[in-house]
Amino acid sequence: MPPLRPLGPHARDSHGSPGPGNDPASLDEASALARALDREHAAVYVYGMLQAFADASARAGVGAALAVHRARRDAVAELLATRGMAPVIAAPAYEPPADIDSSASALRVAAIIEDDCARAWHAVIVRATARTVREAAIDALSECARTAASWRIALGDQPATEPFPGSP
Repeated sequence: MPPLRPLGPHARDSHGSPGPGNDPASLDEASALARALDREHAAVYVYGMLQAFADASARAGVGAALAVHRARRDAVAELLATRGMAPVIAAPAYEPPADIDSSASALRVAAIIEDDCARAWHAVIVRATARTVREAAIDALSECARTAASWRIALGDQPATEPFPGSP
Protein backbone atom coordinates (compact mmCIF):
# COMPACT_ATOMS: atom_id res chain seq x y z
CA MET A 1 0.00 0.00 0.00
CA PRO A 2 1.26 3.49 -0.72
CA PRO A 3 2.15 5.70 2.23
CA LEU A 4 -0.03 8.64 3.19
CA ARG A 5 0.58 11.67 1.06
CA PRO A 6 -0.69 15.21 0.87
CA LEU A 7 -3.60 15.90 -1.44
CA GLY A 8 -3.54 18.47 -4.19
CA PRO A 9 -2.81 19.04 -7.85
CA HIS A 10 0.91 19.40 -7.17
CA ALA A 11 1.07 16.99 -4.23
CA ARG A 12 4.46 17.17 -2.62
CA ASP A 13 5.37 16.12 0.83
CA SER A 14 6.38 18.77 3.32
CA HIS A 15 10.01 18.34 2.26
CA GLY A 16 9.20 19.42 -1.29
CA SER A 17 9.52 15.98 -2.84
CA PRO A 18 6.85 14.61 -5.14
CA GLY A 19 5.07 11.54 -3.85
CA PRO A 20 5.45 9.94 -0.47
CA GLY A 21 8.64 11.63 0.72
CA ASN A 22 12.38 11.67 0.65
CA ASP A 23 14.33 8.45 0.34
CA PRO A 24 14.83 7.46 4.00
CA ALA A 25 18.35 6.21 3.22
CA SER A 26 19.49 9.74 2.37
CA LEU A 27 18.22 11.48 5.52
CA ASP A 28 20.27 12.93 8.36
CA GLU A 29 18.91 13.08 11.92
CA ALA A 30 17.17 16.44 11.48
CA SER A 31 15.59 15.41 8.18
CA ALA A 32 14.51 12.07 9.64
CA LEU A 33 12.84 13.90 12.55
CA ALA A 34 11.13 16.28 10.11
CA ARG A 35 9.89 13.31 8.08
CA ALA A 36 8.61 11.61 11.25
CA LEU A 37 6.78 14.82 12.15
CA ASP A 38 5.23 14.88 8.68
CA ARG A 39 4.03 11.28 9.13
CA GLU A 40 2.57 12.20 12.53
CA HIS A 41 0.69 15.11 10.91
CA ALA A 42 -0.70 12.65 8.35
CA ALA A 43 -1.66 10.16 11.08
CA VAL A 44 -3.55 12.83 13.03
CA TYR A 45 -5.44 13.88 9.90
CA VAL A 46 -6.39 10.40 8.77
CA TYR A 47 -7.25 9.11 12.25
CA GLY A 48 -9.67 12.03 12.45
CA MET A 49 -11.32 10.70 9.29
CA LEU A 50 -11.36 7.16 10.65
CA GLN A 51 -13.42 8.20 13.65
CA ALA A 52 -16.39 8.70 11.33
CA PHE A 53 -16.19 5.10 10.09
CA ALA A 54 -15.15 3.18 13.21
CA ASP A 55 -17.91 1.14 14.80
CA ALA A 56 -18.60 1.28 18.54
CA SER A 57 -16.10 -1.49 19.32
CA ALA A 58 -13.24 0.34 17.58
CA ARG A 59 -14.12 3.97 18.30
CA ALA A 60 -12.29 4.17 21.65
CA GLY A 61 -9.15 2.62 20.15
CA VAL A 62 -9.21 5.02 17.21
CA GLY A 63 -9.63 7.94 19.59
CA ALA A 64 -6.77 6.72 21.78
CA ALA A 65 -4.48 6.29 18.77
CA LEU A 66 -5.38 9.78 17.57
CA ALA A 67 -4.47 11.18 21.01
CA VAL A 68 -1.12 9.34 20.97
CA HIS A 69 -0.25 10.69 17.52
CA ARG A 70 -1.29 14.24 18.49
CA ALA A 71 0.92 14.12 21.59
CA ARG A 72 3.83 12.66 19.62
CA ARG A 73 3.39 15.25 16.86
CA ASP A 74 3.47 18.06 19.42
CA ALA A 75 6.53 16.61 21.17
CA VAL A 76 8.48 16.30 17.91
CA ALA A 77 7.52 19.83 16.85
CA GLU A 78 8.74 21.09 20.24
CA LEU A 79 11.99 19.12 19.93
CA LEU A 80 12.67 20.58 16.48
CA ALA A 81 11.90 24.08 17.75
CA THR A 82 14.27 23.70 20.73
CA ARG A 83 16.98 22.75 18.24
CA GLY A 84 16.33 25.96 16.32
CA MET A 85 14.64 24.24 13.39
CA ALA A 86 11.27 25.20 12.01
CA PRO A 87 8.85 22.30 12.53
CA VAL A 88 7.30 20.85 9.40
CA ILE A 89 3.88 22.37 8.77
CA ALA A 90 1.03 19.95 8.13
CA ALA A 91 -0.41 19.72 4.64
CA PRO A 92 -4.00 20.97 4.36
CA ALA A 93 -5.17 17.38 3.68
CA TYR A 94 -3.74 13.88 3.32
CA GLU A 95 -4.92 11.14 1.01
CA PRO A 96 -5.63 7.89 2.84
CA PRO A 97 -3.69 4.90 1.45
CA ALA A 98 -6.92 3.01 0.71
CA ASP A 99 -10.64 3.68 0.39
CA ILE A 100 -12.50 3.99 3.68
CA ASP A 101 -16.13 2.91 3.53
CA SER A 102 -16.64 0.70 6.57
CA SER A 103 -15.30 0.03 10.03
CA ALA A 104 -13.14 -2.82 8.69
CA SER A 105 -11.61 -0.63 5.99
CA ALA A 106 -11.00 2.06 8.62
CA LEU A 107 -9.05 -0.43 10.77
CA ARG A 108 -7.07 -1.57 7.73
CA VAL A 109 -6.12 2.04 7.01
CA ALA A 110 -5.24 2.51 10.70
CA ALA A 111 -2.78 -0.41 10.48
CA ILE A 112 -1.23 1.15 7.35
CA ILE A 113 -0.92 4.51 9.13
CA GLU A 114 0.93 2.83 11.98
CA ASP A 115 3.25 1.00 9.56
CA ASP A 116 3.99 4.28 7.76
CA CYS A 117 4.82 6.04 11.03
CA ALA A 118 6.93 3.06 12.13
CA ARG A 119 9.05 3.39 8.97
CA ALA A 120 9.62 7.07 9.70
CA TRP A 121 10.59 6.33 13.32
CA HIS A 122 12.92 3.54 12.19
CA ALA A 123 14.76 6.13 10.07
CA VAL A 124 15.10 8.34 13.16
CA ILE A 125 16.49 5.45 15.23
CA VAL A 126 19.12 4.69 12.61
CA ARG A 127 20.21 8.33 12.29
CA ALA A 128 19.79 9.65 15.84
CA THR A 129 22.94 10.94 17.46
CA ALA A 130 21.38 11.95 20.79
CA ARG A 131 20.42 9.19 23.19
CA THR A 132 17.16 10.90 24.16
CA VAL A 133 16.11 11.16 20.51
CA ARG A 134 16.94 7.50 19.88
CA GLU A 135 15.01 6.41 22.99
CA ALA A 136 11.96 8.49 21.99
CA ALA A 137 12.12 7.04 18.48
CA ILE A 138 12.33 3.48 19.84
CA ASP A 139 9.29 4.17 22.02
CA ALA A 140 7.40 5.62 19.04
CA LEU A 141 8.30 2.70 16.77
CA SER A 142 7.28 0.21 19.48
CA GLU A 143 3.95 1.93 20.04
CA CYS A 144 3.26 2.04 16.29
CA ALA A 145 4.04 -1.68 15.98
CA ARG A 146 1.78 -2.56 18.95
CA THR A 147 -1.06 -0.45 17.62
CA ALA A 148 -0.76 -1.86 14.09
CA ALA A 149 -0.82 -5.37 15.53
CA SER A 150 -3.92 -4.56 17.59
CA TRP A 151 -5.74 -3.37 14.45
CA ARG A 152 -4.73 -6.53 12.57
CA ILE A 153 -5.88 -8.72 15.47
CA ALA A 154 -9.23 -6.90 15.50
CA LEU A 155 -9.53 -7.65 11.78
CA GLY A 156 -8.53 -11.30 12.24
CA ASP A 157 -5.44 -10.87 10.03
CA GLN A 158 -2.64 -13.40 10.40
CA PRO A 159 0.12 -12.79 11.08
CA ALA A 160 -0.79 -9.74 13.11
CA THR A 161 2.79 -8.56 13.41
CA GLU A 162 5.64 -7.82 11.05
CA PRO A 163 9.04 -9.46 11.68
CA PHE A 164 10.96 -6.17 11.80
CA PRO A 165 8.50 -3.27 12.25
CA GLY A 166 9.53 -0.11 10.47
CA SER A 167 12.28 -1.72 8.38
CA PRO A 168 12.51 -0.40 4.85
